[in-house]
Amino acid sequence: MLSPSQMKSNDSWGSSNANNSIVKVVFYKNGFVVGEDGVLREYDHPSSKQFLHDITHQEVPAELIAKYPKQDVLVDIVDKRAEVYTPPKPQLKTFSGAGYVLGADTPSPQASSSSSSSSAAPSPSPSSSDFKLDTNQPVTSIQIKLHDGSRLVGKFNHTHTVNDIKKYINMTKPQNGNYNLMTSFPPVVLSDPNATIAQAGLLNSVLMQKY
Repeated sequence: MLSPSQMKSNDSWGSSNANNSIVKVVFYKNGFVVGEDGVLREYDHPSSKQFLHDITHQEVPAELIAKYPKQDVLVDIVDKRAEVYTPPKPQLKTFSGAGYVLGADTPSPQASSSSSSSSAAPSPSPSSSDFKLDTNQPVTSIQIKLHDGSRLVGKFNHTHTVNDIKKYINMTKPQNGNYNLMTSFPPVVLSDPNATIAQAGLLNSVLMQKY
């Protein structure tokens, strides 16, 4: 089982394309669950070894890179190791097709479809002169969980600083008062505003805003 020192944070590593896929990984006392499939994976199972190795080294697991080959994969870690995982109860799905009366003329079928998405959408980059993204330089994605529960996903150069991340937040969604930025797990305050994203190990990371 992973120890608190081994679970690095929500940092992940992937390509720097415009699309983002946020994959939640929930750690329980008796195993972990990847994504929304609800399937518990055992810590000691051979198939989990490489996945956990990548997570503890702040890298996107190879299987997720293969699953989302043309997207930035952001790993969102949730620590519930004090709880024992219990599978959710299956939900009955109501029949949504067309009904017909026996002996009646068969009507012409009409196709309909609907789709929805609850994943966090990338926020537009601020156009203010205080923050500029150089697309000719290495670019990384950072997901920011704001105090009000909303999320931002921004693009940054590796040379941008912690203070630049705050500028991006303030210009994209104006904030009131002073706040800190923290890594999500383990929670560590980013106390040096002049540290670059690369120096602070924040490439493709997940940060939290705390007042």
